[in-house]
Amino acid sequence: MYKKNEKLLTIIIPCFNAEKYFERCALSLEKVNSDNVLILFINDGSTDTTQELIKCWIKKHTNGYLINKENGGYSSAINTGLDNCNSEYVMFLGVDDELDSEGINNICIHLKKNKPDILAFSTKKIYDDSNKNMMKFEIDSITNFKNPGIYIYDIYTLYKKLGKDALILFVRDTSRCFKMDTIGKTRYFGKTGISADGCFSSIVACKSKSFEFMNDVCYFWHLHEDSLSGRKKTIEKIEEELCVWTEFFTWITTSSQTKNIPDPIIDYLFIYKELIDVLYREGRTEFATKHEIHLKKFMIKILNNHTISAKSRVKIKYPGIYKVYMNARGIIIG
Repeated sequence: MYKKNEKLLTIIIPCFNAEKYFERCALSLEKVNSDNVLILFINDGSTDTTQELIKCWIKKHTNGYLINKENGGYSSAINTGLDNCNSEYVMFLGVDDELDSEGINNICIHLKKNKPDILAFSTKKIYDDSNKNMMKFEIDSITNFKNPGIYIYDIYTLYKKLGKDALILFVRDTSRCFKMDTIGKTRYFGKTGISADGCFSSIVACKSKSFEFMNDVCYFWHLHEDSLSGRKKTIEKIEEELCVWTEFFTWITTSSQTKNIPDPIIDYLFIYKELIDVLYREGRTEFATKHEIHLKKFMIKILNNHTISAKSRVKIKYPGIYKVYMNARGIIIG
């Protein structure tokens, strides 16, 4: 398709029935430097005009490529993109979102100069309210870095030093560029992508040794009624999400790269538990019990075999006491 490391950065855009948003997304890519950046569209079995729209765009742009695949869900679309990514870096763009092209061009300068394993940048959240015909804008607080700069640490030490500034490394898959050599064979779990992006991000963060944080706004994140993050979870999707967490914590508790585990990853144990509790309430007892057994094993392994903070140790060993303590401080847990 194209030569290895022909481009500095590949932007992977998963697309499924995206005709409603495609033009807005594509317009934001017009001024991205085509010498540095390749745009890789993954058409995940769309049944509308998405494929035709992509073909029209790539006819006019030498740095655009299309891969068609049968519908398999967000995770499989991202994995297809990663399997076909030959650049030095990769980032992900939702087809219903936009980029700031000048910001991306500036990021490419930093990637060439500093070569971090992960480069994080700022995101502007845009709340689309079609009912009120209005939009609300704000900088995503998790990408408003108090201590921008370059850091050469493992993820445990980085989180101890930076705290909130490092939280973006453990959540969704946008607002960052990832080095492909660091990603290696790491791929998304599951099918729908629910929680899989945070798991992927956390694993890559654990494998990383160098980080750069920039307050340049490069991503425009649209939140609307069609957003994946805004959709209500069905019981079937909760069950899939539990399987994603099982795969994630299996990796965490067995990898040689996670002897020291930062707090945000420990916090995911309690999201796992909350989902198990939902299934118990819904009468899915057998499935919930199986995952509760997994969860207890993961907690025991982490307590016995890994370095974690005193706060995380208390949370795992005495979750009830920790909940009472935090609630007394005005921080509602659960």
